Amino acid sequence: MSDDDELFGLKSSRTGEYLHSESADEMFEKLGYRDVTIGTISRCLYANGDKRISFNRDRTFEVYDFYDGSREIDMQELQAINEKVKELKWNE
Repeated sequence: MSDDDELFGLKSSRTGEYLHSESADEMFEKLGYRDVTIGTISRCLYANGDKRISFNRDRTFEVYDFYDGSREIDMQELQAINEKVKELKWNE
């Protein structure tokens, strides 16, 4: 079992997709993020040290580093972001 499998659930042998048994909040928490949602500014904001991922009312999200500006994300962060998009029903 890979680290991704252990963190986010097993991969389906039929579809090849990961089977998520955790909410986006739980996934972000395991990555070291905490929910710091701020009223009307963001629908949801996660922070991990100086890193921020915000989900905005206009169905956009931003990945930001306080010192370096925008930044890259890894596959685990992408999976958590995708799960949050599903939970917010932005993909409908």
